[in-house]
Amino acid sequence: MSKIRCQYCNKKTDMPAMYYSMTPINEKIEKRINELGRDKWFEDVDWDNPTDELDQISLYDQLLNTIGKVVVCKKCLDKDSKLWQKYYPQQCEEI
Repeated sequence: MSKIRCQYCNKKTDMPAMYYSMTPINEKIEKRINELGRDKWFEDVDWDNPTDELDQISLYDQLLNTIGKVVVCKKCLDKDSKLWQKYYPQQCEEI
């Protein structure tokens, strides 16, 4: 089996394709979401005139919540798992 590349870090891996988030958790954006209010960052926004920051957070949120068939190496899976537990502990408990 030839090695393919992790879609999160682009390093070669033997991991199979799986259904997973289309982007890894980005700690910088997650911290900003916490500052803005995790459950209300999208409220009271002028969607007709979004800021660059709002565009970035909205795109990130959409990618994070979109599941697709991707290849992710073990190192990235482990890192992402720890960040999921840090920023989305209630969802980790439900699974």
